This record gives sequence, C-alpha cells and structure tokens, in this order.
Amino acid sequence: MQNGCTHIAMEATGIYWKPVWHILADGEFQLVLANSAHVKNVLGRKTDVNDATWLAELSAHGLIRASFVPNTHTQELRTLMRTRKQPVREKASHILRVQKTLEDANIKLDSVITDVLGMSGRAMIEALIAGESDPTKLASLANYRLKASQQNLREALRGRVTTHHRFLPCLHLNQIDALDVAVAMNRWASRSRHRALSGRSRTDIDGPRY
Repeated sequence: MQNGCTHIAMEATGIYWKPVWHILADGEFQLVLANSAHVKNVLGRKTDVNDATWLAELSAHGLIRASFVPNTHTQELRTLMRTRKQPVREKASHILRVQKTLEDANIKLDSVITDVLGMSGRAMIEALIAGESDPTKLASLANYRLKASQQNLREALRGRVTTHHRFLPCLHLNQIDALDVAVAMNRWASRSRHRALSGRSRTDIDGPRY
C-alpha cells in the first residue's frame, strides 16, 4: 500500500497460492485469482519473475478473468467434506476385510444378514472374538427384529474359527470404531460451519456427539 499498489493478481498453482492469499486478504488489497490456463505466457524462457511481470501486465489492462474464491467458512466446509471421504472409504475397506476373514473361517454371516456390522452381526462377531463357537449360542444373540431364522443363522455360524480368525476381526473392529469417531467429529465440525454460513451460529456450540 505504501507504494500505491491496490490490486494484486495471483496465479492458482496447486495449493501454494492459498497461504499468501489468506495473508493478503486481511489487508485492503483487491485480490484477483487467475486460472493458469487463462494466463499462459508466450513460449520461451519461463521464470517466476517473467510470470509475475506477465500477470502484472494483464492485470493493469484488466485482462484477467477472476476465478471464484469462496469465503473462509465455505472453504473450511469444503475441506471438511472432502476429508470425510477418506475415513468413510477406510471403514468400508475394513468391513470387507472382516467379511473376508469370516469367509475364511467358513462363517457365512453375510449370506443371512444384510449389515454384518449391524446390532446383531456385531454382537455375534464380538462373541466369536471372545471365544464362543457354539452356533446355537451365537445365533441367540440376534435381535428379535432380524428377519433371518435361527436355523439359517446356526447354519451360517457353523465354521472353523481359529485364534487367527478371532484376532483379525478384533483389529478391524477397533479401526472401524476409531473411524466412526473421526466421522462424527467431522460431521459436528461441518454442522458448525454450516450454521455459520446460514447466519445461525451459536456461541455455546455443543461438543461432538458420537
């Protein structure tokens, strides 16, 4: 500002422009973010100095088409939504590994229960991990609302379960529980940002509920 600079043009290159943008946004500058594809320079020797000179020339003549830059709350919300995808994918992967381990033990639980890690399936798997191997006792853990019959459950739970088959599901269930907590925290943070965007933010925001 001391040198009379009121407009600043930046080229969007990866994520490297963001920290500089955040700092400059706190000032009184008019910022313009340029799409790299729209401000390509002529062929020749390419340096940062040449690029900066070219951007300054384009900006001085109003030839830069500004890219949309969302406000801080929207940026944070977008980041949270993208971050949530990773633990959701990881959870699905761990669930598949639990099913493969059960299949290896000749436990056909997924053939009679749609959600293997639902209330009934989880209770049976945890009982298997704890050392129970009697199909009748395992089947009795099913919730009364489960559509599968006790006979079908007993047939599905009759397998050859070793110590190895008990260890792996325990490992995966611990990972799944941790991922559920991460998703719940992310969901709570996303709702907080959404309330801020909606103009209904509260000063006494409750903590995350798992």
